[in-house]
Amino acid sequence: MLVAIVSVHLKNGFFAMANGVELPFLYAAVALGVAFTGAGAYSVDALLGRTFLSEPLIVAGLLVLAIIGAAVTLGLRQQAQDQTSAAQH
Repeated sequence: MLVAIVSVHLKNGFFAMANGVELPFLYAAVALGVAFTGAGAYSVDALLGRTFLSEPLIVAGLLVLAIIGAAVTLGLRQQAQDQTSAAQH
């Protein structure tokens, strides 16, 4: 969601009517809420006994990895755009 927010939606403002960051921000907020509070007693994780996935250290580590991955992806996108624009001139 970070890559989509920064590369596509950020330039359009906040509101979803103008394809802004409102909807992807909402999705990211809900995903963070579920990640930090756990999926719940009636989830597939609970059914399979995957309770370790809601440990705070694992969630924080995965969040850091996601942010690093988004930063790398945005950097590579910018580098590719710079090379494309340089080749056109």
